[in-house]
Amino acid sequence: MEPPVDSNPAEKRLIGECIDRLSNLPDPILGHILSYVPTKNAVATSILSTRWKNLFPFGVPPINIDLDDTLLLNPRRIRYSSTYRRFSEFVDKLLNETLRDVPCVEIMILSCKKKYGDEKVISWVSAALRLNVRHLLLRSAFMSNSVTLFHTFDGCTTIKKLELGRNFDLYLPGNFTLPNLIKLTLDHLVFHEDTESIQELLDGCPMLEYLAIEGCDLVFMDTLSIRCPLLEELVIEECFEASGCELVIEAPNLTGLFYVGNVAGDYYVNNFKSLNVAHIDVGPSPEELEEAETEGKEEEEHWYFDCCVGKLINSCSSVHHLYLSDASIAALQRLSFQLPTFQNLIDLALGCMGIYGWKLLACLLKSAPNLEKLVIEEGFNEYEGGFESFKSSLPSLPICLELNVKKIKFRYFLKNGKVLQNSTISPFLYEYFAEIEYIADALKDVLVCFHVITFGT
Repeated sequence: MEPPVDSNPAEKRLIGECIDRLSNLPDPILGHILSYVPTKNAVATSILSTRWKNLFPFGVPPINIDLDDTLLLNPRRIRYSSTYRRFSEFVDKLLNETLRDVPCVEIMILSCKKKYGDEKVISWVSAALRLNVRHLLLRSAFMSNSVTLFHTFDGCTTIKKLELGRNFDLYLPGNFTLPNLIKLTLDHLVFHEDTESIQELLDGCPMLEYLAIEGCDLVFMDTLSIRCPLLEELVIEECFEASGCELVIEAPNLTGLFYVGNVAGDYYVNNFKSLNVAHIDVGPSPEELEEAETEGKEEEEHWYFDCCVGKLINSCSSVHHLYLSDASIAALQRLSFQLPTFQNLIDLALGCMGIYGWKLLACLLKSAPNLEKLVIEEGFNEYEGGFESFKSSLPSLPICLELNVKKIKFRYFLKNGKVLQNSTISPFLYEYFAEIEYIADALKDVLVCFHVITFGT
């Protein structure tokens, strides 16, 4: 009997011989690959073979260091306390010995869940600054004296991006400066009114272009001031919970505003003449509404909160791209707010379209003569009388529909958008578009291109 024929000799060779193609890659490529994994895991590759032993530190820029004490090797085999002691020893050796001759570290991330003490954390930050780190992200939940930390940063000329968090108080030494800092993120820090720490920090960063304040505690603040002449992008997220803190923004070069959270106690904002993009998702917190209802001041408090929202949106009248959440839409409608003319607005996105959305939509269309694109994100539902009130508010077509709108999503606009070029019918609109032939007939004279997305999931 003849032996069976091997149908796939190449597969047999691969099974019999393990070919390590990865280790055959040049050192620069391997180093670049390792730069994308946490540093402790990258160092662990040295046990694979002598070929990998000298790949760390990475010899090819950018050098990225990611140190996280939750990423511990074999944590079940060593005691809890010794695990973190070994992490501390590892970081000490890495920063002070292994990397001591590198000219620059591009990114260093230091995440500490355990308390190592201010002195130890600051020694790691100092070592990173000696390595000319350009982007430093420090997540330490245990800093008892932030003055010493900022004293370590003071005057550093190499650092371009700084991210700080979480849960320690923001205090600065006098005359603090980071002269070349471009991007700053403050995550879950505690601000104090008596020191005006946030404005002192901004004053010390004259080149700052990006600022994010996320989840910070403002309960001790009466006023949050952001005065920054070169600032281009501002992110404020979930910072005004249970706080009557007022917000002051003076940023004449601001091009992007992303604001999500509870409404501030009041707004003192100059008109953003350079603003290109604004994402506004603000409204009163459930706690504030509940308190107002308990005190019998629900209508009065609603009016006050809504006025604040209106004031903020009014300051964005020069924007080109605008998103308004359902909370912001409801505030404007309850207030019967007189919208400014959004002369530059070409792209409008709205959140959940309830009864308030229907009522406000007509006003928005009349206030945006150059609008080209309208997006209804979700909840496009007919409320009793809602659509009729919308149509009755438009005795004549808005200029934007007649001349400019090219992308839109629902029936009224499909029938009346005279220069419409593109439209999408999503599954949740099916009940409004049961007869596609009728729609196509209504559009045949005005549509350049009409796309119908398949109904269903």
